[in-house]
Amino acid sequence: MKKQLMRLLLLAVVFTLALAAFGTAASASGAVAVASSDFETHQGEEFSTTIYIPDNANIVDFDIAVKYDTELITLVSIEENKDIKGTVIFNAETPGRILINYTRTSKNVTSYQPLLDLKFRVNENIGIGTYDCLTIDPDAAYVAHWLNDAGGLEEVNFQCSFAKLTIYEMGDVDLSGKVDIGDATYIRRHLAGLSGSLLSDFRLSLADTYYDTIVDIADAI
Repeated sequence: MKKQLMRLLLLAVVFTLALAAFGTAASASGAVAVASSDFETHQGEEFSTTIYIPDNANIVDFDIAVKYDTELITLVSIEENKDIKGTVIFNAETPGRILINYTRTSKNVTSYQPLLDLKFRVNENIGIGTYDCLTIDPDAAYVAHWLNDAGGLEEVNFQCSFAKLTIYEMGDVDLSGKVDIGDATYIRRHLAGLSGSLLSDFRLSLADTYYDTIVDIADAI
């Protein structure tokens, strides 16, 4: 009886260790390894976003092709971030497409790592709504590696998470996707100077419903 119990306990321990090992492998695969920072903008304006490797990505290199819709946005500039560690090579000669290759030979990237600073101009004729700003080109290279404990490269599955482009209607101060009495309340509280109610510059720009560069009680009616 004792021998059978010991065998069961041993099997339970082995099974638990196997599950732990499987869980570790699963968590290291398929994580977000490339992302872009959020931004706020209007039609006809410029905005900036940074392509970066987020925390816990645990990769040492990647090779991707990023697409953007030239009917929505126009690339103004692209440059290497000043705080980059490693080497990034990019090619943005073809409108609507950016090829990116990143390598860090010494160790895996496990914390936030900015790579490229991009500036775009929003085309004036796009309507209110939410759009994919950057996407992955499925017909191009899409690969990443991490350094294992033996110092060898292993290919890993990974994901990209890019911020979306949202164009809000004038008056949508609370960014809810619609203009209603709640937006007027936001403006009135801002004008009253209530604690915690001051609007950010972007929300103030949406509050100027009369387009006179002044936000006053008339905008809240």
